[in-house]
Amino acid sequence: GYCDNCPKGFYGKDCDKPCSENCDTETENCAVVDGKCAKCKAGYYGTNCNLKCPTGCKNNICTRDYGKCEECEEGFYGSNCNDKCSSGCKGKSCDKTTGACLECEQGYYGTKCSDSCQNCFFANDTDNCDTKGQCEKCKNGFYDGYSVYNSASCTLTCSSNCDDSGC
Repeated sequence: GYCDNCPKGFYGKDCDKPCSENCDTETENCAVVDGKCAKCKAGYYGTNCNLKCPTGCKNNICTRDYGKCEECEEGFYGSNCNDKCSSGCKGKSCDKTTGACLECEQGYYGTKCSDSCQNCFFANDTDNCDTKGQCEKCKNGFYDGYSVYNSASCTLTCSSNCDDSGC
């Protein structure tokens, strides 16, 4: 007959087969009859814990059956934490569902802070363009066709004949 229980880390009729190396046998042994894992070590999922969790899972933890992340690591978002937050997101932090940035790094704007306003002049570290990419003032060498001091996108380059004070 079969053994009713096997020593930690083994299964089978004679308890002579090792459980999968990724089974978490510290909390609960694998099934005596077929060796299926009750719980996986961090970073793995599946009935035999032989599949890797997505890289964006917080603390490398995902559900045993489907490999779905319980929480996303900082800098990741999406249904399975596979998508990276935009590099324009301040602190690489974004909404875990939509990827929308909570705040933009200086020089970026838009929902995912993926649009650049690098030609804006920033007087200090806290300045930024508005949500439409408009600047209060352009960097030297750039203009918008309106006025350098009015709301501008600063997408046009000054003539090389201009001096350093702008155009």
